[in-house]
Amino acid sequence: MTGKRSPTTESSLERGLETAVSTRRGVLSSVGGGVAALAGCLSGGGAAGSRSELRVGLAWPVLDSVDPVQTGIARRTQLFEPLVHLTHDAEFVPGIAQSWAVGEEDRVWTFDLDEDATFHDGSPVDATAVEWSLSRAFAEAEDFEPVPIDSVEATGDRRLEIATTEPFAPLLGYLTLDPAWILSPDSVDGDEVVEPIGAGPFRFDSWQQGERLTASRFDDYYGEPPAIERVVYEYVHDDQTRSLKLQNDELQLGRAIAESSVPTLREDDAVDLHVYDVPRMRFLVFNNARAPFDDRETRRAVSLAIDREAIVEGPLEGLTEPAVGPVSPTMAHWPNDDLEGHDFDLEAANRLLDTAGWDERDDDGVRTRDGERFEITLWGYESHEIPTIGQVLQSQLAQVGIDVDITVTDYGALSDAKQRGEFDLSLESWATIMGGDLDRMLRYFHSTETLIDSGYENERVDELIERGRRTLDRDERKELYDEIQRIVLEEVPVAFLTYYARIAATRQSVEGFDPHPIEHTVDVTGVDYTPE
Repeated sequence: MTGKRSPTTESSLERGLETAVSTRRGVLSSVGGGVAALAGCLSGGGAAGSRSELRVGLAWPVLDSVDPVQTGIARRTQLFEPLVHLTHDAEFVPGIAQSWAVGEEDRVWTFDLDEDATFHDGSPVDATAVEWSLSRAFAEAEDFEPVPIDSVEATGDRRLEIATTEPFAPLLGYLTLDPAWILSPDSVDGDEVVEPIGAGPFRFDSWQQGERLTASRFDDYYGEPPAIERVVYEYVHDDQTRSLKLQNDELQLGRAIAESSVPTLREDDAVDLHVYDVPRMRFLVFNNARAPFDDRETRRAVSLAIDREAIVEGPLEGLTEPAVGPVSPTMAHWPNDDLEGHDFDLEAANRLLDTAGWDERDDDGVRTRDGERFEITLWGYESHEIPTIGQVLQSQLAQVGIDVDITVTDYGALSDAKQRGEFDLSLESWATIMGGDLDRMLRYFHSTETLIDSGYENERVDELIERGRRTLDRDERKELYDEIQRIVLEEVPVAFLTYYARIAATRQSVEGFDPHPIEHTVDVTGVDYTPE
């Protein structure tokens, strides 16, 4: 079955679940006329000295619903709180759960809840409410399909147990995903969330579906309350529009700035750029189930024909690095350091294609085999600089006699084509962790729980992925995951292109913004702002 999609306590548990992520963060200041959006404090109409309102521009349509089970609203708006938080180093630390432990053959997790946590309506965040919220999330959220949940049960006023049918090492990671952020039962009328009542640092004020959400500071928040009194989150999909809004101080914080916007923003003396590595990757997905990419050597030839440095220094403005293997180096513990990537080598690529039978060329210089031209379609979508990188790949593969046609569509159409097996290769960008755990990345390579529909099948890789999920000891998991990385680099079900740097932009009047490397999180609790 194809997987669905949308494009710590004691030492033994820590060894099994702790993920160290080292991030390279930088702030670039400039001079001139800017691009994306940050958070701004406009009182009423933006009166001088006001700290009442910060305006945040979001790049993804998470405001279509106020239900954290339905969209990625929780980590972007801070209306809700999870049981556990992720630090900037991707370590699990207390959220609503003050502590946790795992026992009973590594299947039963016990969480003790913070007695000071309350919902925005003043009711306590007790174990019964958390049981209701998590039971709903596990039953309805597609993200939780891989989680082998047996039961969620309140065993005391502030104690909760989550039992799995088998040991499941990534559980804490999944509990940091949006659907697992705690929603009050009083938020729902029937099956619909009519008013999102959470326990986060900001409480819900108003919502214009798909466009805007306004939240105000929750003064009874059990953690450190934010300095900003109110936040307006605005969905601004178009990169250029977000840029103009930032330039006009209509937004003070902008998320997911495009690399193509960086030169303009560097010239704006009212804007700061925040560049930070995130565990995400750009890669090519081959259709391993049909010609020409059912042949490993042909896939390897394409990978060797790609000049990754040219992609990084060209459309990506030198802000990231060429990829070696499937795990981003920001995940300090998990990359297999013994891997050697596919360096740019036209001679080797041509030799492999000759050996695969593509040893003739027509009058246009396109390779042929048994009279058939090496013509392929590269699918992509409008995000992550994919169309521009696609054009670079088209030119590079032409050097080895491969004729590439580019189809840019929305991700839904691409996903449908891939699930039907009606594609040659696709250019995509996906996160390599999900909630601080490597389980999501490994689902790229599982034959039946695949997220990317490459048609790749390897029984040994399936076995290693499944064993890794059941192994709570981190060092043991590391050995299993090292082997997976070695196998997929050798068999080339995908070609790893570049790692990923996210870019945020703020007005210089914004202070204290520290972008979270787990990229979906928008944390403005430490932000202060003085209107210009």
